[in-house]
Amino acid sequence: MKKFLLPFLSLLLVSSVRAETRDASKFTDEAEAAAKQLRERIQAEVAATPGHPWAGEYYMGDGLGVNVSVWIAPKAGYVFHWHGCLGLYDRNYGAVTESNGVLRLSFTFPNEQKGFQGIAGEFVLVPWGERRYLIPTGELAEFCNSYNSGRIKFRSGHDELDELDFGRGRHLVRVNDGYKKNSGLPEVPEAWRNCLLAEPITAAIIKIGETTRRPSRMDWEFLDHAVTLDAGKDKGVFKGMGFYFKKHAATFTITEVGETTSQAVLTRFGDDDSTPPPKNGWQLTTKLW
Repeated sequence: MKKFLLPFLSLLLVSSVRAETRDASKFTDEAEAAAKQLRERIQAEVAATPGHPWAGEYYMGDGLGVNVSVWIAPKAGYVFHWHGCLGLYDRNYGAVTESNGVLRLSFTFPNEQKGFQGIAGEFVLVPWGERRYLIPTGELAEFCNSYNSGRIKFRSGHDELDELDFGRGRHLVRVNDGYKKNSGLPEVPEAWRNCLLAEPITAAIIKIGETTRRPSRMDWEFLDHAVTLDAGKDKGVFKGMGFYFKKHAATFTITEVGETTSQAVLTRFGDDDSTPPPKNGWQLTTKLW
């Protein structure tokens, strides 16, 4: 089932876009023309200010239902588009302000982050060598997990490039920067620097907790399996850290951190038989790829 699960879920989620309540004003001819005009001003500003630390075009996505593009420049502002298999899912545009390293977006249309729509209102620039990422302030833990797990890779010299580095991925990266070299560690804000691991952390499940059910936006349930791990602050574990069980590609997210133990949760689809419920003794790691 596993090799068919993700495409199947993608199709189900894409089909749900039809049922979403969307602000029709975002999709008028006037909104299209305004976005196009603003995008052209942004592109002209980017061309006139080469070397600007964060101006440019950014992309993240899976090539299917998630194709998010952001054009952004300090004077002109930004344009946000979300495209998928059914066309344009969402759009917004407005001004950008920068304060204490945080970029804040204003919204012309209502902005709600659910389903296949919406964008974060605050971002931080994360340079990594010659690359530039825009990371929502609330998703820095996820970015650190991507680095620790190997989803975004360290590249220098002439190593073969992986598509996740420059074409598709879960973080907004400036277009074409994936081809560029990186060096050292991503320059995340100081409070997050200890979350970038020099070596993977390993842990074992030592206790199985409760399993709870919760509904999804579709016709299936999520199962949340609580577990206790034998690693905590003593090993550098942080809240929001991801651990992986390679045998079944299971992802555990840390919810609480103690001195020598941590609480984590594994979320499964209710009818997913590709990942079994967790068991005592499973060996987990922060390094997956």
